Amino acid sequence: MLQIEQTPHAPKGRDLAELVQELRERNEALRYVTRWRAVRESYQAQALRRSMHAITDGLKVSIPFRAGSWCLEPHLERHLAELSEALIDIPCLQVKLEGFADTRGSRRSNRKLSMRRVYAVWSALARAGLPVERMRLRAHGDRAAMYPRGDRGGYAFDRRVLVSFTLGGVPR
Repeated sequence: MLQIEQTPHAPKGRDLAELVQELRERNEALRYVTRWRAVRESYQAQALRRSMHAITDGLKVSIPFRAGSWCLEPHLERHLAELSEALIDIPCLQVKLEGFADTRGSRRSNRKLSMRRVYAVWSALARAGLPVERMRLRAHGDRAAMYPRGDRGGYAFDRRVLVSFTLGGVPR
């Protein structure tokens, strides 16, 4: 049989049965808290996955450019820096940068122009701290223009870099 010696540190006036009962109650409370924490973390993980899927299933950012230019407007530089700061803390998100040009100019010059635009956005995001290995680049030139040659009002919508997001390392 187990014998417990009375030491100066043992609580006075409490017998072994009381101590065992208190230990059982504390263990049960610990099991409850542990289960509750696991459930809460599971719900948080599910909510995070839903948020990530919402971002990758349709969130796109269009960065406009002036005609014939690949220079970012100063206010867009600031917006891209803010975007980069937000994305740094979400390492599972990959960033896709696609450059476009309107239908004016030759196919070759439009492809070069759209690639320069992509590099301008890529550079701004990288300067703000987004790791370059998380970015994928593609230049379409005028091949994916939304507006036909001669639609002067539509040209502005074709001069852009489209920023979209994909999950890397998180199961869907």
